[in-house]
Amino acid sequence: MGELFVKNIIAVFGRGDCMSRKEFMEKLEQLLMDIPPEERQEALTYYNGYFEDAGEENEESIIQELESPEKVARIIKADMGMDAEKEYMEAGFEDTRFRQHREVGG
Repeated sequence: MGELFVKNIIAVFGRGDCMSRKEFMEKLEQLLMDIPPEERQEALTYYNGYFEDAGEENEESIIQELESPEKVARIIKADMGMDAEKEYMEAGFEDTRFRQHREVGG
């Protein structure tokens, strides 16, 4: 009964913050549809390999480490220069148009 109950709860309410590797990769693929197919495949192959290297038992911690498919997609696109005025910094994206103003005034 317990397993059936959990499956029903998941079916009704979803899993909350817990995303599976499959869900993560499917969402990442959707978010990368606006980049060239070869670049998209290279990125998906890289992240699939990242999950493979970590092992199935570590998938949840890898998802927590990566934070979200949205963040990964933004980093990939920034690395490709798709948003040349923004750089991904450890604290998040920084609009480089304002960097000079802070350096001059700060």
